[in-house]
Amino acid sequence: GGVPSAEAREKFVEASSKLKEVLPVADKMRRKCEARAELEAIKAQLREKLPGAPEEAVKVAQELVDAEGEGCDTLMPLLSKAHELESVATYGAKMVEKVLDLLQR
Repeated sequence: GGVPSAEAREKFVEASSKLKEVLPVADKMRRKCEARAELEAIKAQLREKLPGAPEEAVKVAQELVDAEGEGCDTLMPLLSKAHELESVATYGAKMVEKVLDLLQR
């Protein structure tokens, strides 16, 4: 061992400082990725409950709920969760892949 040099201590402090800056950003990016995954799962659940399994499940579900159509009671909780997640899941699927790859490094 031995005592680290002043230069080594300075580099450590600098690296530590940069890490403190990056960690909150990485956490925020990870949360957005998780929200996107959860949103996709909710959309799949909505598709299962809607006739014809529409691609635009959230939009179709919203229209049904707005019109107070059949089954709107079962759609409402999923729909509100989808809207909540959409505000967090600002990354699209391709961006999620890039971010997760970056976070793994």
